[in-house]
Amino acid sequence: MKRLSRRFKRHFNRPGRRVAIKSHRAWYWQALAAVLLVGIGYLLAYWHLTIGAKFSPTFHVSPVLTDEALLAKVVFAERQLQVQRAMQEGLAKELAGVQEESMKLKESVNFYQSILEENASGDRAKLNSFKLEKGKAANQYQYHLVLSQQGSHSKAIQGSLKLALEGTDATGTKVKMPLKNDQDNAAQIKINFRYYQRVDGSFTLPDGVTGEMVEASFLENGAKQPNISQKVGLPG
Repeated sequence: MKRLSRRFKRHFNRPGRRVAIKSHRAWYWQALAAVLLVGIGYLLAYWHLTIGAKFSPTFHVSPVLTDEALLAKVVFAERQLQVQRAMQEGLAKELAGVQEESMKLKESVNFYQSILEENASGDRAKLNSFKLEKGKAANQYQYHLVLSQQGSHSKAIQGSLKLALEGTDATGTKVKMPLKNDQDNAAQIKINFRYYQRVDGSFTLPDGVTGEMVEASFLENGAKQPNISQKVGLPG
């Protein structure tokens, strides 16, 4: 009996198929949702372009340089380089001038120190410098000498200065002849000084003579032999 009752219940109590229930929305609600979404997107875009741009970092795009702009930059750089080179050359010249002036000052200091030095043997003359340079006329030369007094400077030094030319004549023979000053045509230069004296003048080579050396000699009054004698080659 139990088996029959179970079969009877199973026959009348069979489970039905599962049914899915879906909610259905009206079309005007869908249209309204679409309009709302479009409006929200528009508002977001407007805020980003207007208000949001103030808070967002600014990106600068470098412009592309044209050929004219590049050429202008190159020209400007070249001019700056030229200015720097000119400044360096100017500084180098100034430095060379300062060094030359410093050497001259040292020479002057040494010169005056040598004058003030005491000499136990008494006063005597000294030839400090003897220079030759070409003159303006043909075969003309200028000379520059500086004589100084060494010792106690108790009395003036007096004497005569002579210039002699050593060279060759037209036949090739070695010659030595006195030179005359162009200003007064004198063969001797009178010397009379205390402490120091500068002697400047010019001479012209005799015709047919090729000069090689010029000898300057100083003969003090009362002496039999020149006190000073120095030779200098003629500048080419």
